[in-house]
Amino acid sequence: MQSDKSEPADAKGAEGPSPGDAEKTADGAVATQPAKPKGISAVAVLWTFGKCLSALLPVYLAGYYRVSTSLLVFGMMVYTGWKHAREAKEARLKSAIQLLDDEQEYASGKRSKIKRDLPAWVNFPDVEKVEWLNKVKISVWPFVGQYLEKLLVETIAPSIRASSTHLQTLSFTKVDMGDKAMKVVGIKAHTENDKGQVLLDLYINYVGNAEINVEVKRYFCKAGVKGIQLHGMMRVILEPLIGDVPIVGAVTMFFIQRPKLHINWTGLTNLLDIPGLNVMSDSMIMDAIAAFLVLPNRLVVPLVPGLHVAQLRSPLPRGVVRIHLLEAQNLAAKDNYVKGVMAGLSDPYVILRVGPQTFTSKHIDNTDSPKWGEIYEVIVHEVPGQELEVEVYDKDPDQDDFLGSQLLNVWIVNVCLVPSSQWYTLKDTPSGRIHFRLEWLALLPNTDRLEQGNKEPNPMVQLSVQDITRESKTCYTTVNPEWEEAFTFFIHDPHKQDIDIQVKDADRVQTLGSLTIPLSRLLSNSNLSLDQWFQLDNSGSASRIYINSGLLRIHLLEGQNLVPKDNLMGGMVKGKSDPYVKINIGGETFTSHVIKGNLNPTWNEMYEVNGFH
Repeated sequence: MQSDKSEPADAKGAEGPSPGDAEKTADGAVATQPAKPKGISAVAVLWTFGKCLSALLPVYLAGYYRVSTSLLVFGMMVYTGWKHAREAKEARLKSAIQLLDDEQEYASGKRSKIKRDLPAWVNFPDVEKVEWLNKVKISVWPFVGQYLEKLLVETIAPSIRASSTHLQTLSFTKVDMGDKAMKVVGIKAHTENDKGQVLLDLYINYVGNAEINVEVKRYFCKAGVKGIQLHGMMRVILEPLIGDVPIVGAVTMFFIQRPKLHINWTGLTNLLDIPGLNVMSDSMIMDAIAAFLVLPNRLVVPLVPGLHVAQLRSPLPRGVVRIHLLEAQNLAAKDNYVKGVMAGLSDPYVILRVGPQTFTSKHIDNTDSPKWGEIYEVIVHEVPGQELEVEVYDKDPDQDDFLGSQLLNVWIVNVCLVPSSQWYTLKDTPSGRIHFRLEWLALLPNTDRLEQGNKEPNPMVQLSVQDITRESKTCYTTVNPEWEEAFTFFIHDPHKQDIDIQVKDADRVQTLGSLTIPLSRLLSNSNLSLDQWFQLDNSGSASRIYINSGLLRIHLLEGQNLVPKDNLMGGMVKGKSDPYVKINIGGETFTSHVIKGNLNPTWNEMYEVNGFH
């Protein structure tokens, strides 16, 4: 045993493995290898000789052709370095591929969430990270808090006290903006704007521990705010640029779109019990605060004296976008029947928002492909930046169902300079798309093209009796429309009621003329009708409308020998009925009162229907 331990370390390697040596197979089992015969292999000798010959061949050729030895050594050094770099690169590449394979499944499951959570400077290549600015904001945040406290106490509180007699004793008892500064998670600088300004978009993220307390002494009411969250894109404009320190005349700040705002209220219930505020809710207060921060509202901080701040607070709009809401297709079905066994359709309508401007379309009953044909016009204050927010809902008696949304850049029409008619796929919904046509209307400094803007209208008529309104079809591009339509109204008292007629352009905003006709005029005519031209008010001297109107009086008297439907004792004894009458005329339905247990009822009721053509 002692002699075995004293053998050289490479003795076993020279002789090959012993008969007792073993190696593992692919499945992990231990397999015994047969003993190899001792001796020298001829193939191994030839292979070793060949490798030596290949290594000496370059040296021989260099000597034969009298190549410098230093050049040969340099070439070998270059080859060795290249081979080493290649092997290192391959090793790194294999390691990266292995790491990618290991994490691919995890990354695919988290990719969408990670993209949402990443700041704007990651998702958008033209947005830059500004950590240095956040470090500066931490230092100046206490002074920002002092400014906001002064703003609340000296400016906002007096404005609130003047707004209502119930709030004349309101005061801010505590204003503490906390120690958590507002963060800027990304910034974008616009270079396509006017030369006299610097335009920046700051992506704001604020989760603060601010504490603000308010007291209304008259009602012994205390309320406040403890914590604010604010997320959104704030536009900062540095203008005018001047040739003296501080180079910038004023700083203007506002949100182009409504930011996401959450406020943790304290004592809000007591505050909403105050007369004048009891009709409000926390959501209404949130809407009012958010709207105060959004265009066309602007916060202007002048940096030099003698500056015309009013012009910066209320600059001229960039233009107007006319929005044609045309139609939609393949909307999701939300109305189900037989407790969901049968799928129905929807009653869709659209809500449009551009900043604080909000429009709601009419709803179309029982369809997945509605046609609206409505027109809206919105003022565009900032280019680029403002967007059209589109939300589609299904009208329901209790809570409306969401059918999808879309976000459109209204300012892109200004770039194209031609009307854009396009279908847009709705998001956050399994199916559906919506069709818009957008037009850019520029503001002109003179009246040179005023006559060109006076194109022929698209007139339609709205007729109203009390709280019932009917609408005619639209006659396009004409000053001599012919509607040839009939409308029916139920008249309770023709001596006191009027019919109001509004002739409007198709956008239902611009009035082309109006007319009010007392229905008592019908009673003074022998045939209870009107058939004539009427001069429109608030219109041109030659603007007239032709109306044919008549009054139908229905006397519901009695009934005889009606069928008995009420059975007694399980049908063994026939009873009578509790009859009433429904009358349907021109889409109007009238229902009489019910007469209990009578097969020969007497109603003696009268209905009057006014028809207009």
